[in-house]
Amino acid sequence: MFADGSGGVRSLPASWTSEMAPDPYVAMSAGRSIFRVVDLVDLVELVRCLELRGQGEDGEAEQGAVSGGFCR
Repeated sequence: MFADGSGGVRSLPASWTSEMAPDPYVAMSAGRSIFRVVDLVDLVELVRCLELRGQGEDGEAEQGAVSGGFCR
């Protein structure tokens, strides 16, 4: 968790930081790949949610919720 610029508190997965030991997959890849497949799949889902969030049927912006990389 960290404080954002507006005084709120945000969080992100510890695996995205240097606080956790390297993932065994990343360690075994010897620097050839820094991303795990599961993380890339979650990223694709998050991008899709963000794209859908801004597209309404009438062309107006919609307010959707994105939480933990998944649409609600």
